[in-house]
Order: sequence, then structure tokens, then C-alpha cells
Amino acid sequence: MAFSPDGEQILTGSLDGMAILWSRYGETTVEFSHEDRIYSTAFSPDGEQILTGSTDGTATLWESNGEKIEFSHNSPVYSVAFSPDGSQILTGSRDGQATLSSRDGERISQFRHGAEVYGVAFSPDGSQILTGSRDGQATLWSRDGQQIAQFRHWAEVYSVAFSPNGSQILTGSRDGQATLWSRDGQ
Repeated sequence: MAFSPDGEQILTGSLDGMAILWSRYGETTVEFSHEDRIYSTAFSPDGEQILTGSTDGTATLWESNGEKIEFSHNSPVYSVAFSPDGSQILTGSRDGQATLSSRDGERISQFRHGAEVYGVAFSPDGSQILTGSRDGQATLWSRDGQQIAQFRHWAEVYSVAFSPNGSQILTGSRDGQATLWSRDGQ
């Protein structure tokens, strides 16, 4: 689920393959369909586009005019995110990779883990990328794919986030812990 930047709309994704855009009063405004389950949703920073990630192996950027651009992986897409300026898209997949792409679908960089990538996030200034994986690690990367730091859990890392000022990292793991880290791994 995701709130629009202005807080007026809500986007939900479902196991039935439907993403639904709702007014904050519960009225359906638009429906988007994938061929399979939707695991992740996001609004662009300007609220004009939405992004969905599905087990059908695609992340889809939906334009307000109904057009769409698909970002293909070789396996299910578990997480999606827009860069803070909205110019790029980050996807995490079962194929063990997070992929940074331009909005028109061109791949820019890939970030490889040893297992499925469940969570992805951009730093608030957009200069770095954070990924969480089934391998029990959250990894901080430069945009060009260089590893900066790792944050180790004892089980899968399902969710990752930066603090609003970017000085701290939050990870959520199957080990039952949410952990707040400094950017240097402490």
C-alpha cells in the first residue's frame, strides 16, 4: 500500500493481480491489472504515476493517460521505488538483483545479492541505494553499483528504509527485529 504525496489517494496491490487507486474516502478511482500477484506499489514523487511490482516478473510504470512501461525481470518483482526526483526506478526481484532503470525502461545499474531482493529504497538525496535480501543482509550501494556497507541480520531482510535526513537506516527482518543503524554499520 502507498499514500499519494498529497495524501488524497491510496494505492493498494493484491494477490488477485489488481492494483486499485482509491480516494481517501474509499471510492475506487482506477484499477490496474497484472497477470499475477502484486507485491509492491509506489507513487511517483509528483503523484502523477504509479509503480507496481508483480510475481509475473514485471514492474510496471502506469501513466495517468493509461499508457504503461514494463520493466522485466526473469522472476517475480518483490519491491519497487521511485528516486526522489522521480527520474529513475528501482526494482528488487527473486533473481537476486535490484535494478536501477530510467523511467523509459533503460537499465542503468544492477545490484547483486546472493538471494532474492525483498526491499529497495533510495536515500533522501537519491545518491545511494539500499537493498534487503533473503541472504540476511541489507546493503548500502553507490548508484553505480559499488558496495558501501552491509547490515547483517540472522534471517531474511524484508524491508529497508532511510531516515528522512538520510543519516540512519532501518531494516526489518524475519528474525523478528527491526534494527536502526548508522550508515557506517553500527
